[in-house]
Amino acid sequence: MCITRSQILEWNEIIQQLNSIGDEKERELYLQDKVEDTDLFLSALKKVNKSKLVKSKNKKTTEKRNSHFTQKMVIDLFNEYTLDDIIAEYSKQELSDMYSIFYSVKPLTSFDKAKIVQMIHQYIYKMNRAGVLLG
Repeated sequence: MCITRSQILEWNEIIQQLNSIGDEKERELYLQDKVEDTDLFLSALKKVNKSKLVKSKNKKTTEKRNSHFTQKMVIDLFNEYTLDDIIAEYSKQELSDMYSIFYSVKPLTSFDKAKIVQMIHQYIYKMNRAGVLLG
């Protein structure tokens, strides 16, 4: 038996979605919709011992990336497009670069694209609101 790449990607999608759902009832409904045997699926996930997993042979290079985004470019982008359009158009790395412009740190690795975009949007909203209040 061999688990195919598409099956791995399906698992990954399900796990990411489960991590992003906050309400336990919604998670249960999502699992019932996506998985044939939810108890077996959850049991298999619980058995994974991350410390015993084989490390990937692909070495990740840590190179310093220079962002091609400026704060003004990102603000204009968020004012012009919807959040869904931005999520669809830009990669997680590009969104992380945008996030770094405002927060001066990388986003947490657990943040998905939607969370990063939402955090940037909130930051810009608060800046605009403060500008109006200080007039």
